Amino acid sequence: MGIVVPVGAIRSNQRLKRGQFPSRRVFFRQLIGVQMVLLAMSVFVALTNHIVLFPRPTLRLKDVFAGAIFLALGIGRLLLRWRFGSGKISEERKQRLKHLVPESFKEKWLWLALCLIAAIAEEVGYRGVMFTLFMRIVGIWWVATTICALLFALGHMVQGWKSASSIFLFAFGFHILVLISGTLYTAMLVHFLYDVTAGVILGWMGKSINETMAISEPATA
Repeated sequence: MGIVVPVGAIRSNQRLKRGQFPSRRVFFRQLIGVQMVLLAMSVFVALTNHIVLFPRPTLRLKDVFAGAIFLALGIGRLLLRWRFGSGKISEERKQRLKHLVPESFKEKWLWLALCLIAAIAEEVGYRGVMFTLFMRIVGIWWVATTICALLFALGHMVQGWKSASSIFLFAFGFHILVLISGTLYTAMLVHFLYDVTAGVILGWMGKSINETMAISEPATA
């Protein structure tokens, strides 16, 4: 699980660099399939290794507070990036962004489904199962967290190296969120809300990039 997903993401990133873009619907369906496989594998490993993934949920003020702060920081960073960094995006990243951001109604529903399954599968897989297994091996929280965050970032290589480095920090933050709350529920909710919001903001960025590209392209007779 910790090897197959990163390898697949790196290969997808290489295909995107070569301009081999599948249609958005196909791409989103592929990602949903990958997440469902990840979730199934994670649940199987959890059952065979006696890992409790879904304890009785409790709602505590500190969980809400921690989740709200983490979500606000993540969304704030995205807004700043959209406001000040959209004009500095390379041509390769512009093409990647143009392709990955949903546009049609059906694509947006697929994106929403992807956000939901990813929030569940990735928190279960990385923060639930993988972290617990590494903790049983190394017994040191920050070591297990660093390994899981690194594998999580590599698993998102389809977004490029620069995004993967930022994702590493976010993954580490999600581990802190799980440590504070003691369960995966808060992290799942924040993960889902962040991904949905990121899709909206990236949609704004993609729209502005498309307008810029249309203006910059010479008119043809």
